[in-house]
Amino acid sequence: MYIDFPDNSFNEGNSLVVYVDKCNMKCKDCDYKTSLKQKKLRKVNLDELDKYIKDNYKFIDNIILCGGEPTLNQKLIDYVINTKLKCIIYTNSLNLFNVNKFYKVYIDVKGSTEEEIIEYTGINKHYAHELINMYKSLSKENNVYFRVYDDKLYKFINSLNVEYDRIIKYDKVYFGG
Repeated sequence: MYIDFPDNSFNEGNSLVVYVDKCNMKCKDCDYKTSLKQKKLRKVNLDELDKYIKDNYKFIDNIILCGGEPTLNQKLIDYVINTKLKCIIYTNSLNLFNVNKFYKVYIDVKGSTEEEIIEYTGINKHYAHELINMYKSLSKENNVYFRVYDDKLYKFINSLNVEYDRIIKYDKVYFGG
């Protein structure tokens, strides 16, 4: 994992951003690895992250987990939640459980149909089906925000009765979850 602090680009105050380097999808135009190299971030393990947070705790408003896919590192999630800092996660939601542990959850919507999701991410039909169900089940959670990159996805998420202020349009060539 890699860290960046202070990072204000997420508009969440003084954020300690933790980037994980693994993902459970192969999205067509993901530039995560290229962007990670360009940022020249500090690579750390969990013990080094712990020391960094303890040394800088009073300056950190929250911790943002993004990737790659942060939910693949359960030890990291457990650790961050136990810091008592606000925890924000950017995720594809395929492996997301118990959203109430997080201050905010940002989900990158990968498609509005199973076929679109399979085409875009390379995952199989079973997981594409699970992802659609995840979008539906999380649509009522107040701390969950849906990131969409086009009007079709916006309309799809909006059809789930998600409040407009929890649907965020973003540039497709942005990494974070």
